[in-house]
Amino acid sequence: MQYLTLEDVSRLPMPLKKTEGDLLKEVRASVEPKQVFLSHSHLDEAALARIAALFQMNGAPVYLANQDSSLPQAASVDTAKGIREKIVQIPRLVVVSSRNLSTSRWVPWEIGIADGTRGREYVALVPLSIATDRPPAMEQEYLDMYPAVCWVTPKGSSVREVAVNDPFDGHYWPLKRWLSRESLT
Repeated sequence: MQYLTLEDVSRLPMPLKKTEGDLLKEVRASVEPKQVFLSHSHLDEAALARIAALFQMNGAPVYLANQDSSLPQAASVDTAKGIREKIVQIPRLVVVSSRNLSTSRWVPWEIGIADGTRGREYVALVPLSIATDRPPAMEQEYLDMYPAVCWVTPKGSSVREVAVNDPFDGHYWPLKRWLSRESLT
């Protein structure tokens, strides 16, 4: 297993003829049902468009709370209610996990809601690292229990692909399969 690096993310493909800004506008305007709630620290916003593109190009429309005009501008109880409703209705929670995660007040709460309502196998981390062989420095040890999006090279192949690795049993799912499975248990 190799972790995605910040450099890897910067090289992830974007849909044809779309800029990062175009993609975020598209995420905001899209009315199709979302399959991934993309949880992140506001300090990691520079990587969001390409990470969203990775999931969208694998058939999973993405929800970003910071692009939701129905939520109040200032954080409030109504913001929390709206985010909680989205997490409960969207099948997967994906967390952009970097050293910035420890500064977020929302991400740990979002993980707790998704884990409590769906189970830990429906949560995945995108651990943004400096090097492929080292996870990002994170202070929340409990994050090690969640599956991680990573690079794998399938047996008999020389081509890396994005997969989701379950740390409990070491099982890998190709990303598209993890996203499409109704039941992961």
